[in-house]
Amino acid sequence: MSGKLGTSKSRSGVIGTSQDTAKAWVNFNGTGTPAIRDDYNVSTIDDLGTGNYRINFSVTWANANYVNAVGGLSDSSDGNVRWLSQTTSQTILKWYNLGSPLDMSNCTVIFFGD
Repeated sequence: MSGKLGTSKSRSGVIGTSQDTAKAWVNFNGTGTPAIRDDYNVSTIDDLGTGNYRINFSVTWANANYVNAVGGLSDSSDGNVRWLSQTTSQTILKWYNLGSPLDMSNCTVIFFGD
């Protein structure tokens, strides 16, 4: 397999130019009021209820056909996540434990697409 990884690291309104480069990522605390620890191309996180977060992008996507990889850590239990919706400007995710919504102390999401 040949090819190069994208090299753009700009935060000036232009996101990575290659489909094999993350176009957005975020690490945030989801307990209490969500607080972004670090990010790329994420403007804000909205709290939509227990374990339910809206991730808003700084620069919109060309289309809503992007994908994500999600991780999470809770102080007390394991969680799984459901991807509830996505548009070119935001995505909504909800973390659960055994079917019940769960705030996660360490949420990580990475996005790939156009």
